[in-house]
Amino acid sequence: MLRKLLLAFVFSLAAFKAPLHASDLTGEALAFACSANVPDLKREKNADDHAKLCNAYINGWDDARIAFLQGTRTFCPTGMTVKEMSVIFFDYLAGHREARELPAAQALMLAFKDNFPCQEPSSVSRESSARVHIADLPTEVGQIAKDVAAACKEAEEDGTRGDLDKTVSVYERGDGKRLAIFDPSKICTFHGNGACSTGGCDFYVYSEQSPKSWKKEFDQTAFDKRVIEGRQGQMQLKILMEVRGDMPPCNRKRKEATCNFELTWRGNGFGWKLIR
Repeated sequence: MLRKLLLAFVFSLAAFKAPLHASDLTGEALAFACSANVPDLKREKNADDHAKLCNAYINGWDDARIAFLQGTRTFCPTGMTVKEMSVIFFDYLAGHREARELPAAQALMLAFKDNFPCQEPSSVSRESSARVHIADLPTEVGQIAKDVAAACKEAEEDGTRGDLDKTVSVYERGDGKRLAIFDPSKICTFHGNGACSTGGCDFYVYSEQSPKSWKKEFDQTAFDKRVIEGRQGQMQLKILMEVRGDMPPCNRKRKEATCNFELTWRGNGFGWKLIR
């Protein structure tokens, strides 16, 4: 049934015959171009050109999103290729008529926000993973938190209302000890603060050595991150993050060419995997 609906949708788009100019594309016209990437659909004339337009548009749109939003959370990294994302977009337009007449850029944002929502890390509720306080972590954490909080209070934008412990999320490590993620960007309700820059926002991970003794595992500046909660004996802690192209560990020539990484806790440190 779904395949029949998709076929009906692409045939209606083919009949629409909208001009495929990147400057004035609607969501519907871009979906028509992206249909060239969808497996098992009837290929129209110039399908290869349409696929190139679709892929180039999504690539350019994503670069612009990163350059202009500068760290603002929109949708979270997926690790998918542009071609795979174009199929997701086509499927979304097939089921959401309200997005078809929107400018293509807005339709893309709606589709990817819906399919790849960002979720804030949640603290583990088990007794063994009780709340960790700023004061429990190394002194550098408290100093960073105080510096950022001072800037936020001056701008009357303190999102923690003075409770800096809200910047620390706790996860099980799998051996009875814990990992703590310190995210100072939570202190301010705006991104122009000491924790964020044009390269994204800083965050830090510490591993528990003994009660109130913690070791810094890494600190990183990233546009976006998503934490997959680890559970003892079930799942290792994983972090997905998007890094600007000209920043380590991405180290590409263009800052717009971002990298996505998957970090997995391996017992004595994080294993890194480039996923895009």
